[in-house]
Amino acid sequence: MADLYGLLGDKDQAFALLEKAYNERDNMVVLLKVDPYFDPLRSDPRFTDLVRRVGFPECVRLSLQDWYGVLHYPERKNTKNAN
Repeated sequence: MADLYGLLGDKDQAFALLEKAYNERDNMVVLLKVDPYFDPLRSDPRFTDLVRRVGFPECVRLSLQDWYGVLHYPERKNTKNAN
């Protein structure tokens, strides 16, 4: 439900539910860094804090389009930053 509140723009309610899930050790929190439904919440400092508390390692998060490009067009994987 937190992801849906985030999509609807109700970030306060989304974070209230995420905090509840975190405190109850709900397995939904394992999706924080990969579920695109959480994208509207990623720029909020509360999201960064929650990810830190969950204990995810820092890593680069690729979008589905990036993964598709790497998997299907390996010769293009570094063209995004090339000028």
